[in-house]
Amino acid sequence: ATYRSCAVTNSQVTFQVTGANTTVHFDQVTLGGTSSTLRFIGVAASASHIAGLSVYIVDSQIQCTTHAAVIGTSSQTADRVLLSILRSTVVASNGRAAVVVASEATNSMLAALQGSTVRATKASGGAKSVLALTYATAGSNVDILAVNATVEAIASGGTFGVAAMGVVALMDTVAFTDLRVRAFGSVVVAKTGDSGSGISAMGIAAHADSGSASVTATRVQFIADADSNITAWGGDDSE
Repeated sequence: ATYRSCAVTNSQVTFQVTGANTTVHFDQVTLGGTSSTLRFIGVAASASHIAGLSVYIVDSQIQCTTHAAVIGTSSQTADRVLLSILRSTVVASNGRAAVVVASEATNSMLAALQGSTVRATKASGGAKSVLALTYATAGSNVDILAVNATVEAIASGGTFGVAAMGVVALMDTVAFTDLRVRAFGSVVVAKTGDSGSGISAMGIAAHADSGSASVTATRVQFIADADSNITAWGGDDSE
């Protein structure tokens, strides 16, 4: 499906992925307002899985609330997912932007390219999970790439789990094998106010929500070139 040169305001847009090798292409699309969301899920949120999904966002402005180009649900797995953001802005003002939230992702890639901005923010404290360009829990053979892009996860104090191109133990567990995270000529920022925890910019934050975190990381790479600026920052009493 291709959507070109259109504008949508205050709409909750959900694509149900019904088969393998599905492609969705946004070209010069504006999605905005005060209540928009953009999600991609299996046919039934509690049962179906995503097996082959390519999403291209080109020369577009995606500005949402809780979910901006979010793929899957915590009860689904996702295999062969490609999310490519080119010369575009993808913003979530209250949650997650360009994130695979499936319980496990395999053989997948997330990319912000050539002047793109991916930003997740949260204005009030006490929130959980402010994520930008990342996988939520677990993955195998997965990539995150930023080239001449800006990726930001910015929250106020008291927020648990703030990650920009990073991984946080949101469910007290992180499990990744063959994870490759690379930034070239890019700005990557994860930031909270006072008393935030689980802050990650191109890294792994193992702080647990309760109890102790379990971290499994095999063949994991975080690479940034000399033209990139990577910042993880927390206010007083942050972790």
